[in-house]
Amino acid sequence: MIMKYRYVERYLYKGQRVEVYLDGEAKVLMMDITNFRKYREEKPCDYYGGKVKISPAHLKVPHNGFWYIVVESPVKKETIHYTVSIY
Repeated sequence: MIMKYRYVERYLYKGQRVEVYLDGEAKVLMMDITNFRKYREEKPCDYYGGKVKISPAHLKVPHNGFWYIVVESPVKKETIHYTVSIY
């Protein structure tokens, strides 16, 4: 199965909040580099977040490091427009 997703990579600090505003339903996932690589290979991976029906999605950063915020479309042909804000 080929997934349609987009992502942003940021260095984030423990306790920061990530808000993702969406124009439709999507999965919003936050993961480190190890799990992002597994995700891209469609292997089991660990992440924070999940399916979002009502925007915005709210995530809290568990520890300092590089994080990937992934927005996955529920339909592989569809593009979801989104905005990521970090507080």
